[in-house]
Amino acid sequence: MDLQPSETLARLRWPLYLIAFGLILIPLLDFVTSVLPLQPYDMRWRFATVALLSGFLLTPLLGMVLVCLVATFSEDRLMQRFVAVVNLLATITLVVLLVMYALDVVQLRNSINPDERRAFDMSSVRALAKYLFMIVALVWLGIAGFRVSRLRRSTRATRDMAPLVSSTS
Repeated sequence: MDLQPSETLARLRWPLYLIAFGLILIPLLDFVTSVLPLQPYDMRWRFATVALLSGFLLTPLLGMVLVCLVATFSEDRLMQRFVAVVNLLATITLVVLLVMYALDVVQLRNSINPDERRAFDMSSVRALAKYLFMIVALVWLGIAGFRVSRLRRSTRATRDMAPLVSSTS
């Protein structure tokens, strides 16, 4: 039984979506359970929580990339747009977290022991860099997702048709 590439992708699409959403949700659930109980009014808890989140973000990004690829190759416009919206909403969320984190860093820095300040600064810069990377990647994926979803469907029908051959006498 020979399957065409489009049939193979049609059979793999939903299992790949499941795996991709697992890559997105499982690390985020792990993160949430590791920061309980919630203490949003404690500046030190906020600082530690947002810094910890920066280490959990790469795997969900890979999940988003997988969803984008599967949706693009299977020409699933609805999923392309859904993921583009999710990417842009996640970007807004990360920008808000980044601003709050930067404010917490500025406030906490003065209360840090001078001997530990270098480690504090390095961990802060590392987390900020991860957030900036994620923001750029998610914006780029979101915009690209909208652009791809607006493209006309491939001309698969014309590709799959036998070429027209005419003879003139």
